[in-house]
Amino acid sequence: MTRCRNSYIASKVGQLYNRALMERLLLKESQLRPALLEHLEQAGGESLFALVDGTANSGALYELFRYAPDAEYHPLFLGTEHEPCLPHSPYVVMIDSTHQDFMHRCSDTHLGIAWFTSPYSLNRQVDFWQNRLYCRLPEGSTMLCRFWNGHILNRYLAALSAEQHRAFLPLTNNVFTPVRGERLWHHHAQHDALSSPAVASDSWTIDETQLQPFVAEFKRIQLNDIEAALWESIPNVLDRIHPNLRSHQISAGLVSGQQRGVSYHQALSRYVECYLLWGEHFWRHRLFEGIWNKPDTDKAFFQCLLDNIE
Repeated sequence: MTRCRNSYIASKVGQLYNRALMERLLLKESQLRPALLEHLEQAGGESLFALVDGTANSGALYELFRYAPDAEYHPLFLGTEHEPCLPHSPYVVMIDSTHQDFMHRCSDTHLGIAWFTSPYSLNRQVDFWQNRLYCRLPEGSTMLCRFWNGHILNRYLAALSAEQHRAFLPLTNNVFTPVRGERLWHHHAQHDALSSPAVASDSWTIDETQLQPFVAEFKRIQLNDIEAALWESIPNVLDRIHPNLRSHQISAGLVSGQQRGVSYHQALSRYVECYLLWGEHFWRHRLFEGIWNKPDTDKAFFQCLLDNIE
């Protein structure tokens, strides 16, 4: 009982500590520009930066070059393996009080711009954000993470504690991120002082719990990819399914495969193909006997298809 009570007290103290270090406020679109200007006026050596997603079809890059053409900026893909994509790239931009038209235009949340204040130079920001282009996933693989998109950054920051936020963004004090689908901004305000000098690791490891806000989108993308593959392999079967039921059937096949221990994307895609071709209980056929929910289920499933069907 004492241990439980001590754990409860410790958790409450931790919550209060997090609140003391981090404040998350809501701003209307009309309140963003005054808030940014206020931070510029009271900067005390801090600069205002914008993260502009030039990889999305949102018009953000157009707004930058039209309303802040003289601003200092750096495309984050420059000098990386993604340089051939230029001018489509994330940009880190230093903004000052002469760029009020840009602030006003980019108060529109659908543009996906993120804003932050920092005492560190543009060159330091470029080095840091290029280190954040890739992150390690829980299983050890690496992937390109679009933290430069304000909508994605907004949901990711919401999943972090104050300490995790500081570790993830060690060069920032105030971050402003747009709420997707709403005309609102989140102001993430740090109340502890930045360490000097701030040190950022070369890569960031994403904890599995921090991926929860994106699970629904991951599933939607996975379903879209599987459907695209099915149109290549069994177009006649898909064509016979009513369009309103198609995604439901594919989703049911995906869930069935995951319940059998199928995990790799290509294996799940083939499982759904079999599910639609032969029915929801195809996995019970003697050809697949003994392969489900094993460490090598994906490999065994492919081998069964190769030996008996293909």
